[in-house]
Amino acid sequence: MRPQCLLALLVLLLPLISAVGLKPWTPVNISDPHVKALGEFAVTEYNKNTTLKLVFQSLLSGKTTPRGSGLWYEIVIAAKNESLPSSANYLVGVLETPKVPLELHTFRRLQS
Repeated sequence: MRPQCLLALLVLLLPLISAVGLKPWTPVNISDPHVKALGEFAVTEYNKNTTLKLVFQSLLSGKTTPRGSGLWYEIVIAAKNESLPSSANYLVGVLETPKVPLELHTFRRLQS
């Protein structure tokens, strides 16, 4: 392929690749009350769909990235079954957009 054709192809494809490419992840501040509220929201939503009732305990870590017109949060929380003494860690995925403030997409227990 000639260098001019390759350059033209690159110029045409680069904006497309950037538009659908992966956005960078940014760590969240686990002391931020808004991020804590996301963890509490996730537990509340999870409890609506299961007989196992969890109690939010704390935020352990997290990151965020732009997704469409909103932000995707991926956080790790500690929560415990209200009838058991020990807690477990859960990976939580929450989407926050202007149209739908919060949507829980992921809630799964992490192996200890």
